[in-house]
Amino acid sequence: MMDGQSENQSTKKRGMTRFQVDEVQESNNGNGHSLVNLDEVKTSCDDGMTPVDLRSRTNSVVDPAVVDISHPIKALKIPRELWLKIFVVLLFVLIVIGTTCILLFYSEPPLHYKVGRLLFYVDTKTVRVSYRGSNYTHSSVGLNLPLVTPSTCAATTDRRLCLEWREYGQLEIDWLELDNMDCYEFAWTAIHQEVLHKDCFSFQNAHWYGGAVIANQQWPIEVDDMPSQPFLSGDGSSPFGPVLERYWLSSNGLGLRVNDSVFISMSMDSERQEMCLESGQYDISVRSNTSEYSVLQYTMCLASDLTAVHRNMSDKFIVRTKNTPDSNVITNPTWTVATPADKALWNDSSLITTANTLHNLGYTSGLFEIPSSYEAVEGDLVFDGNRFRDVSTTMTRIQDLGFTTAVQVTPYVSTQSKSFVEGVSSGYWVNDPRDLVPGLTKWGDNVGAALDVSSSSAVQWFKSKLKSIRASGVDAFTFDYGQASYLPVGFQVENTLEIPDEYATRYAIIASEMASPLVRCVYQCQNIPLVAELITKDPTWDGENGLKTIIPTALTMGLQGYPYFMPDLKFMEDGCAQPQDCLPSKELFIRYIELTAFLPAMHIPTILSEYDEETRSIVQKWVKFHRDEIAQLVLDLAQEFSQKGDPVIRPLWWSAPTDTVAFRINSQFMVGDDLLVAPILDQGATQRHVYLPAGTWVDKSKQQLSGEQWLNDVSVLLGDVAYYRRVQ
Repeated sequence: MMDGQSENQSTKKRGMTRFQVDEVQESNNGNGHSLVNLDEVKTSCDDGMTPVDLRSRTNSVVDPAVVDISHPIKALKIPRELWLKIFVVLLFVLIVIGTTCILLFYSEPPLHYKVGRLLFYVDTKTVRVSYRGSNYTHSSVGLNLPLVTPSTCAATTDRRLCLEWREYGQLEIDWLELDNMDCYEFAWTAIHQEVLHKDCFSFQNAHWYGGAVIANQQWPIEVDDMPSQPFLSGDGSSPFGPVLERYWLSSNGLGLRVNDSVFISMSMDSERQEMCLESGQYDISVRSNTSEYSVLQYTMCLASDLTAVHRNMSDKFIVRTKNTPDSNVITNPTWTVATPADKALWNDSSLITTANTLHNLGYTSGLFEIPSSYEAVEGDLVFDGNRFRDVSTTMTRIQDLGFTTAVQVTPYVSTQSKSFVEGVSSGYWVNDPRDLVPGLTKWGDNVGAALDVSSSSAVQWFKSKLKSIRASGVDAFTFDYGQASYLPVGFQVENTLEIPDEYATRYAIIASEMASPLVRCVYQCQNIPLVAELITKDPTWDGENGLKTIIPTALTMGLQGYPYFMPDLKFMEDGCAQPQDCLPSKELFIRYIELTAFLPAMHIPTILSEYDEETRSIVQKWVKFHRDEIAQLVLDLAQEFSQKGDPVIRPLWWSAPTDTVAFRINSQFMVGDDLLVAPILDQGATQRHVYLPAGTWVDKSKQQLSGEQWLNDVSVLLGDVAYYRRVQ
């Protein structure tokens, strides 16, 4: 009793409340608390209730015999506070780690501007351009400018980006969204004379084509190296040849065209894999027609592939002729008369003898070309009366054999010529920088003056001289020379030329007006139906200026918009007394004839008669093949050029613009889309590998072959050519 009383007194003293507990459950959430279900609660201080021993009814480690109402509340708060502290600590650690990662690995996107699908990155001065989701190219621009951040100009819009480098220059990029092609027009202008703008274009991951015809022609061009040179027409010994256009094409579907009115220099670096264009003034000319400061303007266009971009750019930039050149030049050979070193041996009789020899060999047609050595002094533009006493009769006899007679003319006159004196007093010549006296130039072994093709009176005088030659019985003319690099340094003309190569354009116009079928130098002349003579090739097998460079040159001519051209072979070494003393080897001469039989026009020297019977027979076979098979095909393909800009002689990738193997082929070509030609170009070779692009092909034996494969060790004997026709 005493114990019970003591207990009751103790309970009262603590102010405890007793509960009747029906069930105690332990929580499964692992927090160490017991859950108590109370069906009925009774409070008593003195009723003598016996405390319920709950330990026997639960496995809880908590003794529920006596439950203090404040204890469970306190027991719940402690773990929640602990978890909150843990959470805060973890959050702090994560924030520290995240901040550290950001500081270590995050870099702010480089400053760049966007116009269309073109991005210009200021810090690296690079341009990246894409078309329909594909990245096409990148270039480095403004390389001569300092590394400063430019400011935007007021002219900037959603289709024009205008940036200005204070005290240096300004760049405008205009976005033109055309049908099936995006174009971006770049225009650099300088703020003072010392600034020259320079942009470079990457060759990486692409093959490039175009530019100028050169002696050691490459296809594609990215394998070539060239220090910075003024982009001017020249001859075989010049950096650039007689045919050039400011147009390049990339295998990733990008085309590049430089404005025709700006002065540029060009360089190529195969190691750095880039081509660079730089604005500036040529040493050759006095600039007086355009902006006082240097300008660099060009257009970059992108399409789905390189064939598509070429067609679209041809439509945009080129005025194409709808006429064909003289069909006689396309169908029949041009025969160049071989002249002896001693001009005294070359006269009326030798011309007639040469024509009779060709006739006796079975040739009764073609252009009979008489070199300029018919003149006593170059520039006289009249036959030397001492050697050619009856020009009219001589021309008639040659024409009676079936040939068309033509004489070679140039725009230059020797200082020893009577025409030179006449032209000085009348102002017919290109002048020196002071514009007081004729500026002298050198061509061949001659020194003299150049015709001022910008002067209407000079042009009329030149035409009158040609008409006098025609009156003597000559049928036509072939216009040689005309390259800008032959103009005197600092030249002055009556009416300003935008750039020096406009000289070649005006010279070709004169040729067209005089119905001349052949010209040597052309620039921006795609609207004239002419046949261009290529750089005279050395009688060698190499790739410097030999046989291997003819196909790359032919392919380049087609891309530049000149579908009609004629190769030329140097058939006499300098100083040869007689032609027969300096003949190209029999094998090389035959392989040259085999190749040119598939080109738009054939050029054969009259030294053919000096070869053996087998050689003459093979040549005759291929002349007939050209006349019967190729000439009409070339004339038919002229319609595709005038309508779409498609070349007559085409690279293998033309009809397979995604074939990466075809991008590199430089020893085969197509005539149209359906005739593939693979000639022999190596000395002593009678076999070669041939690549067929996509399609079904038949060889000469009518065997069908599948495309997109190499044919190994195809037999090609001397006198034969491997060629294949596509089966439609």
